[in-house]
Amino acid sequence: MEVAILICTYKRPIGFKKLVDSLAAMTIPPGVTPVLCIADNNPAPEIDGYIAEAMDSFPWAWHSVFETQRGYASARNASIELGLKVCAAGYFCMTDDDEVVPKNWLTDLMAGTKEFQAEVIVGAYGAANQSFAHGVPAQTATTGNVCFSHRLVSPYGLNLRFNQAFDEQGGEDRDFFERAYQHGARIVKIRGAHIVPHEPQLGGTIAESMAALRSRLLAIASLKRNAAAEHRKGFRMFRLGILLLASLLDLAKAGFLLLTGLIVRLFNYQKAKAEF
Repeated sequence: MEVAILICTYKRPIGFKKLVDSLAAMTIPPGVTPVLCIADNNPAPEIDGYIAEAMDSFPWAWHSVFETQRGYASARNASIELGLKVCAAGYFCMTDDDEVVPKNWLTDLMAGTKEFQAEVIVGAYGAANQSFAHGVPAQTATTGNVCFSHRLVSPYGLNLRFNQAFDEQGGEDRDFFERAYQHGARIVKIRGAHIVPHEPQLGGTIAESMAALRSRLLAIASLKRNAAAEHRKGFRMFRLGILLLASLLDLAKAGFLLLTGLIVRLFNYQKAKAEF
């Protein structure tokens, strides 16, 4: 049986490489043929850039597609369409390009579908010392660690897709699986397929915050130029104040993310130094 592994990538060359390496090292359960489907959602195609570099010598079949519409839902839908096109997948598994999967990831997810006869299996996610319940029913799921039946996305089944209204703010995954649940799909959480979050790559997030800041500052400059000529100067000044506040929040967010990244890196360095 073919199983489509769906991943989306956006400005995470380091995280993407770590994920791909972990997939390559993964144990493939008997009777399963994995096919990797990559949705490239970068501003410009990276199929000849960091994607090609990471996929060099990858041991099993893989395909990629460039999705021009920026956003979570659009990228995930592109990966689904690619999976439906390139293989006859019985199941689709999803994770993100800031994760690393364990060697037993696919084995545990597929075992969960058989053990609980569920159309959606949600793997454990969290710190290594956390304990997780096994076989617990759920009403939704996220895409960071999930496996679902082809019936959810097949044109001969539920034919579900992620709602593009969630492209910018996220939450598309919970909405998707809530609709699947409402259509009768059984969702079960398992203890296995445990993904432990690794050190986050903050560059893309910081870049997004700074891009938003630059956009708002340009809007502020435009408002200041035009405010004197406008009869509705009071309303313009109100908008100016809102944009200034939003800009300060963007700057604070970027600074916080940068500081968090530095602290994490320092902690990991000190830990590695102590172990050495």
